[in-house]
Amino acid sequence: MTRLLPAVACLVLCARLAAAAPSLHLIPTPSQVTLGQERFTFTPATRLCLGRPQDAQDLFAAGQLVEEVHASFGFRPSISSPVRDGKSHVLIVRLGRDDDAEAALERLNLRMPDKLNGPYARDRLDQGYVLSVEPGGVLLAARSARGAYYGVQTLRQLVRANASEKSIPACRIVDYPGLAYRCWQLDVSRGPIPTLDFLKRTVRELSAMKLNAMTMYTEHVFKNPKHPKIAPSDGITADEARELCAYAKRYHVEVLGNHQAFGHYAKTLRLPEYAHLGENGSVLSPAREGTYALLKDIFDVIAPAFDSPLFVINCDETYGLGEGPAKDMAKTMGIGGLYAYHINRLADLLKPHRKTPLMWGDIALHHRDIVPRLPKDLIVLSWAYDARPLWDAQIVPFTELGFRFWVCPGVSSWVWIWPDHRTAVTNISNYVRDGVRHGAMGMLNTTWGDDGEQLFGYTWFPQIWAGEVAWRPALPAVAASSPDTAATKPDADWLKQAEAERESRLEAFNQAFPRLFLGIDDDAVSRFVWTIEDVRKSPLLGGLRDQAYWQDPLALPRLSAGRIETLAQEAIDKLNAVSLSTIAPRFNADYVRHTVLARERILTVLQRQILLARMRQGYAKAADRPAEAAKVLRETADKLAGLGASVQHTHELYRELWAKENRSDWLKTVSARYESLHARIEAARKQLTDGAAMLEKKEVWPDAVKLGLVAPPPPGRAVAPAALPPDKKLSAIAWHVSNATWRQAIVWDAGKRDRQDVPLEVVLAAPAKLPPGARFALTELKADGSQESLPAQIDRLAGGKLGLAAIAPGLTRAGQRRTFFLYAGPVDATDPFSARSEQAVRATPDGQGGFWIENAFYRARLMREGAHLYEFHLKALKGRDVTIPGRSAHHGFSDLGRSERAAKFELTLEADGPLLVRARCVSPDGVEKRMTFWANRSWFEVALDRPVGYYWDFDDDALMSAGSATPGRATFSDGHQADVGKAGELSLARPGTTWGFKRREDGLTLALITPGAGCTHRVGPGGGMGGVGVEGGGEAQHFVTLCDVIGDDPAGRCRSLDATLDLRSPPKVFAPPAEEKP
Repeated sequence: MTRLLPAVACLVLCARLAAAAPSLHLIPTPSQVTLGQERFTFTPATRLCLGRPQDAQDLFAAGQLVEEVHASFGFRPSISSPVRDGKSHVLIVRLGRDDDAEAALERLNLRMPDKLNGPYARDRLDQGYVLSVEPGGVLLAARSARGAYYGVQTLRQLVRANASEKSIPACRIVDYPGLAYRCWQLDVSRGPIPTLDFLKRTVRELSAMKLNAMTMYTEHVFKNPKHPKIAPSDGITADEARELCAYAKRYHVEVLGNHQAFGHYAKTLRLPEYAHLGENGSVLSPAREGTYALLKDIFDVIAPAFDSPLFVINCDETYGLGEGPAKDMAKTMGIGGLYAYHINRLADLLKPHRKTPLMWGDIALHHRDIVPRLPKDLIVLSWAYDARPLWDAQIVPFTELGFRFWVCPGVSSWVWIWPDHRTAVTNISNYVRDGVRHGAMGMLNTTWGDDGEQLFGYTWFPQIWAGEVAWRPALPAVAASSPDTAATKPDADWLKQAEAERESRLEAFNQAFPRLFLGIDDDAVSRFVWTIEDVRKSPLLGGLRDQAYWQDPLALPRLSAGRIETLAQEAIDKLNAVSLSTIAPRFNADYVRHTVLARERILTVLQRQILLARMRQGYAKAADRPAEAAKVLRETADKLAGLGASVQHTHELYRELWAKENRSDWLKTVSARYESLHARIEAARKQLTDGAAMLEKKEVWPDAVKLGLVAPPPPGRAVAPAALPPDKKLSAIAWHVSNATWRQAIVWDAGKRDRQDVPLEVVLAAPAKLPPGARFALTELKADGSQESLPAQIDRLAGGKLGLAAIAPGLTRAGQRRTFFLYAGPVDATDPFSARSEQAVRATPDGQGGFWIENAFYRARLMREGAHLYEFHLKALKGRDVTIPGRSAHHGFSDLGRSERAAKFELTLEADGPLLVRARCVSPDGVEKRMTFWANRSWFEVALDRPVGYYWDFDDDALMSAGSATPGRATFSDGHQADVGKAGELSLARPGTTWGFKRREDGLTLALITPGAGCTHRVGPGGGMGGVGVEGGGEAQHFVTLCDVIGDDPAGRCRSLDATLDLRSPPKVFAPPAEEKP
């Protein structure tokens, strides 16, 4: 009699056994498989013999097998008690209940394991089964109805994807899950609300892949008779929830109740009746007793509607807690204590319903001191969605604190045209694997619909992959010799083997997925999934974010027209190389329609860019020939009509797929996006035809930037002044530089904001005649008529232009004007920095394609990789480099993440001092940064050619993290303050802010400012968790980093820079004609 290996070893052994039989398509891969050489054949006389036919659960599972056989072979086996008629039958028995169950196993030399390693072993064993397929019959034995059900799912898959001539391969399988709970989540609160029929469909399909729990992320969509205004008209009702639970129970799926009970409450708080209950517009206030009256009413309706003993209370991202009505409570008990108070109140509200709360773990991870005050039975949800190789840092803090926990990866669908399968597959597999190593209770695989248009139907692949790895985690072979792998942190070899195991499993999954989920013997769909992942890398597609589809019809990447056309055609060829037109799925055909929808949206983006690139090329070739230029614009306008028709067709396909899964109300919101895009395409066509008409009438040439013919530059303050008529008063002012032969008056208006020590950049026409060796000097006209000399830098620009850079000292009030004169000639002027060169800014090559940038405050190294500042030596700290040690990846300032992080930028100096250094940095994909460094200033600027929602400066966590010798404190533009976290802890975040900084007691300050642009600013402890950055809300193109030892009022410095450097509300510049001295 063969005994089973310990649990982890069994999980690893399975990979080797399965490798011997690559033709066996099963999801999830069983724990142990041994294949035979013969087959079992189904015939119309085959019976499904149940140890207890009257058992409703076994009868239901057997009925599924009957229908599977009918769908594949054309006949339905009968169901009966065990028979002995000499024929081959399928016997389904329960160990410990049916008389001959153990004996049947013994006759086959098979045995169910007595115990498993790891936590929740009894629950996992209860879900296990043994399956024997031989020519003489099939035996399925399990300890429970759940185990029998999962055994039947494996039999169904053998019939569906492994049959030949009505026979299935002989095999022996001993199988049980690695995790007790294997749950999926639907986001029903960002727009789409699934119909009850579709929710039932997810139960059928995912339980067949041995997932056993589901939950719906719920903010406001559950109808409540006491609060009828909160939920939308087609919200979910308690009766629907009860019906879903009853339905799911037959499939051994537990449906968890769910309500977001702290943050993310904006949809309710925006209603006048509930606004007073908020700390702010999105977080409930613990200081309002009405908060708990509302939550009691909600829990009293939602909790009884779900029969699971588990209830998800969420409670993540409580930004602004303690700043509203609960401010006094926060002063008394601290933010962490206030949070714990609320969680305990929620637990008390759930006690009458006998529910155990599950809570997102981000706040507890950041405020670990609150753990002793949290409910003892609380289950923590550890969540993150990136593709890191190891998740111990996200898990171990909870095990050390004694919590039961689930791991919560995600399908990476929330803002994308097509889910990011590469990220999702790695995230799900690695997170689950490490959760199993550390004793996780379960997995919650998340979907989120941040853009309000995501459909669940395009996430089946990562959803089912989660079933694969949650049942049999992708542990490496090395784990077989040391099952207790949590005791030691995996080394590089372990991680390499783990990656190989994951990729091997994924290869088999790619083959099994279309056969099991779609019922087709063709892997074209899987190949198309990974083709899209290859296409996603194209610099033309913005990572396949939804915005790439909705963007301005005349917007074009910053690449040459030829490069755009080449890249777009390469991507189109890849998409066309995998044909789906002949695929006829037997099941779940709408999944293929989802791939068609994604393909159409991607092709629209690519075809639009080819069209505009050709327009740009043709227009440039037309040069000064208006008729040819007009022809190019008209031809492009005509072809845009086809693009508009494509958008309308895609809209209809989207509506078709929406109707298969969602209620109708929110569809009008997404439809409005399609209608708006079509209208903008029509408006673009009119712009082009109007431009063509202007050219045909030989009028002025149209605005090339508005027509997409010329890419707009990154934001900057260098402007050509608006023309003023000759000004006699200015002309009458004495020439301050007596030997100058030319001067230009410049009138500068501060605009709508107060500005302090403001940088000036003005583009002027160069004097027509200047003597050899001519120099320039800048003065400011004072109120008493005198003139004061100012440092200035003049750079020669293309087209006979001059670039003037200077700093106007002092405060300039909003609307105030200042007048300057630029003189030229044999000027007897002293270089303002020649005597005090330490105040100048200079750039010197570093010998590796980068530059050292140095001024009076810092010495920084700008390098090609990512155009990062990989070193930033602060002179006030005796030259200490404040960035993370290292010269690669994110280890520096000005990180854009994703593909730009590692891209090798070309760096060109546009200005090289002594007052201003500017580097133009362009990636191979056309992403452009302009980095500006001023003399005698402790800040620098970065302007991008496109808005981004991710930007970070990574500093050394030894500088200001809570665990360092010099802990810091964070401050944001909305006034919020908090202690900086410990190394490795999550960053603090404030949505809608324009700056955030951290500062320690000696005055060292690191700040990031997005002048005039509200974003979610973050302050982290440093290291890999970030120093100061923008992520998770809002976008900006203009970033200012301030790094200095500041004695007083760092918040005032940030406010001043926010206003002074604001390019969204720029100052104005005017100039009368230049003067020449008679």
